[in-house]
Amino acid sequence: MTSDRSELRRMIAKLVEGQQYEMVELKIGGSAQKAVIQVFIDQEGGVTIKDCVALTRRIRFELDLVGDSILTQDYRLEVSSPGVDRKLTTPGDFMRNIGRDIVLQCLRTRDCVLVQGTLIAADDSIFRVRTRQGEEEYQYTEIQSASIQLKWK
Repeated sequence: MTSDRSELRRMIAKLVEGQQYEMVELKIGGSAQKAVIQVFIDQEGGVTIKDCVALTRRIRFELDLVGDSILTQDYRLEVSSPGVDRKLTTPGDFMRNIGRDIVLQCLRTRDCVLVQGTLIAADDSIFRVRTRQGEEEYQYTEIQSASIQLKWK
């Protein structure tokens, strides 16, 4: 697929961070004939279509400059936000979503415990959730999964 997949990852990560975005995820797939590169970005305040278009152009320009040294076949590049249903995985994800309702699976006991509540605080090591039973503090290492709970009207 690529002559150097790790170099491609480094290059794209550097471009994304250089444009002041957080690279949430990078997927490289496709076939022997055509690679599919999916870049998921986020930033404080969210990502717009304009952001995605501008970053797509920037990445495509750089990929075209390096040519076959990184990509050995045609490719399709997709840049987008991670979407509203994405998992919260980093402290930054939690910090950006303070005030929103979340659902998480906790590993405090041998079994997973499902917790629903409002994310009220977060820093680099812990976050706090307000539930019907009160406020609870969690370490990121205690979490199996966490996501935004969407409200349907």
